[in-house]
Amino acid sequence: MKRFVFPLVLLLAVADAGAQGLSTLNPLAAVYSLIGFAYEPPKGDGWRELASTPDAVRIVYAEQLAADQINTRADFGAQAFPVSEPDKIPDAATLARMSMAQRTQEKGKDLVAMSKLEPVEGAGVPMFEYTLVAKVESEDYFENYFVALAPDKTQYLAGKLVTKEKDFREQPYYAPFRASMLGLKFRAAEKPNAPEPSNAAPAPPD
Repeated sequence: MKRFVFPLVLLLAVADAGAQGLSTLNPLAAVYSLIGFAYEPPKGDGWRELASTPDAVRIVYAEQLAADQINTRADFGAQAFPVSEPDKIPDAATLARMSMAQRTQEKGKDLVAMSKLEPVEGAGVPMFEYTLVAKVESEDYFENYFVALAPDKTQYLAGKLVTKEKDFREQPYYAPFRASMLGLKFRAAEKPNAPEPSNAAPAPPD
């Protein structure tokens, strides 16, 4: 069985500005084009861009603790992938179940808890989400995963919000983040001619 490649683990930390460099926290773009997907990032203060490429983006919600110290409270990464054989993907739910099975298997004994797979109601494209709680160096990390499939099934997008805050859905950064996921759009009418991402997804399993 061939496996889909999903974003790598994103860890949080209280970072020293002199070591990390405040210049790495850039203002957000109005919209990120991730192959054929259009992602408008969260509105409001606190969210900054760490990196972006033609198929991926990574943003964080950070607070300034002191002149030389920042605290990253939430870390979100998303990446879009082409699908080489769209006919082999029945729907977004199937793709999300594959993602969840892969992620839980990878966590192994470090997996503390998991949610049910749920559709993201009101999203601009077919999308599902689930949450895993994993132990990392004696601390619990809450990982909120999203899997979206283009209507023509030629591409999919995988995203993950990571935080150490158990009540992250009640925090001020979550509502704008949630709105950004609901606003995800797919604009490509056909498979793009853009360079294939370095971690392009293989064909779905038979």
